[in-house]
Amino acid sequence: MTEQELLQEALEWREHISKLASDYSDQELFRKRLATIEWLVKCAEKVVGE
Repeated sequence: MTEQELLQEALEWREHISKLASDYSDQELFRKRLATIEWLVKCAEKVVGE
């Protein structure tokens, strides 16, 4: 996979985890995972140049 394709995959995972975090807003685990995915996406966007 190219860097752009990997970034797209990460964006899809972020959307999925975001939905889970909102559905289970009382569970800290989903909020932590969402924050981690958000950080990874921001780092990847810097590398890929989005």
